[in-house]
Amino acid sequence: LGDSDYTISGIIAADYIDITANNIINEGNVSATDYIKLNATGEDGISGSGNITNGLEDGDNSDIKLEAGSYIDFTAKNDIINYATISVTTNLTLTSTFGSIYNYNTISGGSGDTIIDAYNNFINDNSDSVLTAANNLQITVGNAFDNYGEVSVVNDLTATSGSSIYNASSASIWSGNDITLNAEDLVFLVFPLFLMIFSLFPSIFPPFPLFLIFPLCFSLIFLHISGSTPSLITAGHEI
Repeated sequence: LGDSDYTISGIIAADYIDITANNIINEGNVSATDYIKLNATGEDGISGSGNITNGLEDGDNSDIKLEAGSYIDFTAKNDIINYATISVTTNLTLTSTFGSIYNYNTISGGSGDTIIDAYNNFINDNSDSVLTAANNLQITVGNAFDNYGEVSVVNDLTATSGSSIYNASSASIWSGNDITLNAEDLVFLVFPLFLMIFSLFPSIFPPFPLFLIFPLCFSLIFLHISGSTPSLITAGHEI
């Protein structure tokens, strides 16, 4: 199947699932007692090849899932796109060799390590997008990690970006232990909240020149971020 597309449909229950194809599309309710391995090999220079797609872009995804009793290992030459549910009991590994990973619904890692590795971007795309891990979560991207939904981790979260990490004003990132963020640019929308509080309650702040507000706000963004803000970053221990 390496040079052909493969589409999964219907209700599938198996001991394990191992598929290699040009593009892999899941439109079914798929569960494996053991593991699920998908490898979308793609073709050099062919647009739209080498993708793994779980679910329907415009459709009902409530009964579409890829669920493994042990581990999941997905490798796509280009993009991994999740519109439905991906869940696992132990380790979860999603790798995009030359593309990006997009989550529009639910990705749920288990008691092992959850690894998101994308050559370009990882986008947790909207307010319904949820990425969870029952143990540790590691996100590594060559370009941007953008979160518009929820990223939640029971233990440690490490995110490394070659460009930027962006957490939208309505989004949340939290862990039960440590959060480590490494990027050229860290953008968390703390700045608008500070200006709003200052404008409404200026008397609670000690007197200092107004121009010092701006570096103070950016120090909140870039140096230490924790607690309850519109862009919520919460760690049980250190950030």
